[in-house]
Amino acid sequence: MVVGVSGSPASLAALRRAVAEARRCGRPLVVLSAWEPPEGEALYCRWPDRGAAGRTWA
Repeated sequence: MVVGVSGSPASLAALRRAVAEARRCGRPLVVLSAWEPPEGEALYCRWPDRGAAGRTWA
């Protein structure tokens, strides 16, 4: 099972639901961090910030 989170209230609700469902089914859960580049996607595509893209959030 996979769920993406961004920190928004809706994504945190989705995470809670995914945790409950994964536990109920006995399945592993993979949580992905979804983010949008602060400078916008078009500029990011031209000059990607590799540090931000590879950042791991705990």
